[in-house]
Amino acid sequence: MIDIKNIKKKFKEKEVLKGINFDVKEEEKFVILGENGAGKSTLFYILTKVYNPDEGEIKIKKGKKLLGFVEEPQFMKNMNAYENIKYITSSIYKKINKESMDKYLKITGIQQHAKKKVGKYSTGMKKRLAVSILLLIDPDIYIFDEPTEGLDPIERKNFIKLMEDLKERGKSIIISTHVLSEAKEMADRVGILHDGKIKKILSKDEFKKNDEYIIYTETQKYPEWLEYKIEEGKTIIKSNNIIQTLKKLTQYGVRIKDIEKNTSILEKTFIKISSGDGKND
Repeated sequence: MIDIKNIKKKFKEKEVLKGINFDVKEEEKFVILGENGAGKSTLFYILTKVYNPDEGEIKIKKGKKLLGFVEEPQFMKNMNAYENIKYITSSIYKKINKESMDKYLKITGIQQHAKKKVGKYSTGMKKRLAVSILLLIDPDIYIFDEPTEGLDPIERKNFIKLMEDLKERGKSIIISTHVLSEAKEMADRVGILHDGKIKKILSKDEFKKNDEYIIYTETQKYPEWLEYKIEEGKTIIKSNNIIQTLKKLTQYGVRIKDIEKNTSILEKTFIKISSGDGKND
């Protein structure tokens, strides 16, 4: 769907992007994970054509269109949601009816606030209005820079569900975040951005280890039914119900001294790269 090759960007003497390379497939949620200041917004400004890259190219599949927002969306504060939608989409649609607007305002959960002036909206409401407009325009590739920042827990949950709905409609989504848990929850693949480059790309199959635990015991003899492995002298077990598993191990005669959640590959990789120990793909 979209192929980003060797994108570079410098501001005065500061080289922000040093050669960004990744691709996004159809019906894929691709998350750019990076610390604040890593260059995520600069990359997204380039993807949305606010900035031109100094070098590199962006190839989008013929006939497909890309649209999104970077940082907090800007609206006409003295207009309500309906008026803002008409104003922003006037160059695309000659006339847009209230029924169409209500359809997408309802999806994002702000239809009940549509007659209120947008200047009174919270950050989360402005983002949801921006998403409503994107849904109405209906691009093939959606771009969201730190979209959950400023959202309350319910808004955040609804946004993540919306991303899955877009994927099911055949859309591609590129999202940036600095929050590990969100990257794991939202992504089909994660690209870790550090020092101006995508240092590593991991798939969901590689980083989703939510049911693994490290147990510390006085033995390494375990029942045959236990799914486990030994790594670096640590016993790592897999369990969908850890309380039940520990109870059964105790009944078997295994004395558990301690237990901890196993750190995911994504977290280990992100920490390693962010500390400067990571290597390029």
